Amino acid sequence: MNFRLFSPHDQLKDLIRHYWLMEYDEGYIGNEEILFPAGAVEIILHLKKPFLRLADGQWKSESKAFIEGQQSGTIIVKSTGKMKTIGITLYPWATADLFNDKKMDATDLEPDLQNMYDQLISTADERKLPELCDHYFLSLLKKRFIRFTLAEKAIIHIFKKGDDCLNLPDMKKEWNYSTKLFERKFKEMTGISAGELMKKRRMIRVLKSTLLNEYTSLTDVAYSAGYYDQSHFIKDFKNYFLTSPKLLKKEHSLLKHFI
Repeated sequence: MNFRLFSPHDQLKDLIRHYWLMEYDEGYIGNEEILFPAGAVEIILHLKKPFLRLADGQWKSESKAFIEGQQSGTIIVKSTGKMKTIGITLYPWATADLFNDKKMDATDLEPDLQNMYDQLISTADERKLPELCDHYFLSLLKKRFIRFTLAEKAIIHIFKKGDDCLNLPDMKKEWNYSTKLFERKFKEMTGISAGELMKKRRMIRVLKSTLLNEYTSLTDVAYSAGYYDQSHFIKDFKNYFLTSPKLLKKEHSLLKHFI
């Protein structure tokens, strides 16, 4: 068995612990091996024949790609031919930041991940492994940023007054539309509801100001973001960042991925 570790890009080091490559040749066919998991979430990509894994007393073939949950016990596997497996060892919070805690298996690889998988299969130079993985995860991080479309930016510009944005009743009054017609027209132009746009803008304000500075209470944070109900603020915050304000503040190194 040949096993090697690779370091991720500097911008990924607080999400990804390392990449690893494990290879078996045909001489190991049928041999049982005991693997000791890292105790972390991992993405497993079998680029050649997958392992057989012992589960509930039976040997079961693994999928070509899947997310492995945090394992504490040993894993017993058996090879079925020449094998080449790449693993990405993630920190616990990374699956939420990168995948929204989605489940992943061989039958449902999203296009960018499938493209990385295909590139890894086609390259014979293992030195390209970290570069290909880095490219995929850095692209994934960019998609997790809160961004405004051109239409959304135009709407914000139109209704912006100083540092504050007009509330929804004011916006409806400016357009001289009924509530129903206003919502329909707004969604046609931006793709989202007016309320959703306001939430996005509030989250940007929280991250760019309040969470980067000291604050006395979450009530203060909520109020500065335009909320009068702390529980409502926390609910919206978790909807966007899949974590609480306190945890994101604590893991301050993660903030750069959202700002």
